[in-house]
Amino acid sequence: MKVIARIVRNDGYAHWLGLCSVYQSDQYGTKNDPERPPHQVKRRNPSVFLQKTVHGVIGWSKYRSNLGTFGTEHPASLQYVYVMNKHWDQRFAESEFAYGTEAHVSLREQVTQAGKGRVLCLAEGQGRNAVYLAELGYDVTALDFSPVGLARAAQLAGERGVRIELLEADLSTYVFEPEAWDGIVSIFGHLPAPLRAKVNGRLRGALKTGGWLQLVGYHPKQLDYRTGGPQEPSMLYTVEGLKAELGPGWDYEVAEVVERELREGPYHQGMSAFVHLFAHKTSN
Repeated sequence: MKVIARIVRNDGYAHWLGLCSVYQSDQYGTKNDPERPPHQVKRRNPSVFLQKTVHGVIGWSKYRSNLGTFGTEHPASLQYVYVMNKHWDQRFAESEFAYGTEAHVSLREQVTQAGKGRVLCLAEGQGRNAVYLAELGYDVTALDFSPVGLARAAQLAGERGVRIELLEADLSTYVFEPEAWDGIVSIFGHLPAPLRAKVNGRLRGALKTGGWLQLVGYHPKQLDYRTGGPQEPSMLYTVEGLKAELGPGWDYEVAEVVERELREGPYHQGMSAFVHLFAHKTSN
């Protein structure tokens, strides 16, 4: 089996475009933990599986891929495409902002002064971090896969009286313009490990010399708290793992594991463990 993850999640979870052949997950109850993906995948008869699933979206709560097989190319031999971003469109369409309207605490504490320059917010969802940076004076582009999330970002920007650029894009195919950005923000941008490594490996090239990177992602300790974030260990962050993916050429101002209580909308509530990196690109 091969599965292709094609994009980007907002604030902690991947949107999926899955191409799958012979696996289907077991039913998993999500009433008490709606953000947890299922924990088992069983082998099915391929013909039965395809008959049962060809007509629709396989929801996040009923699907878990073999993450070790992720790639970013679309193999012509696979004919069945399952669009997984419906989960995020539905979440972002809820009346309450899924992760609140205030920027993540690490961004608010790290970037506090008025500034200028172009900033790219990856997997930005409903725009809370982008709007905060625009309020400080930055020229901000909010990138996400979900058009519903971006529409909510536009709504939030209008309510706050700022302007942000909206970019609907797939991180598996998005081409970073070289040395185009003064800052890049990635907060809870959890992706399958190979895709995450690919994206992180390109961030330095996208920044101008001296540009800054603010990166936050849940740590494996988060699996004990279960207050948000993916339950697949390979999608979580460690300090050393992220440094390896980012490569050389960084001056790290912050590189730490943080454990603190979060109160961010209905889906990030309670004690949490996450990695926080803040770094500047050194000269080429």
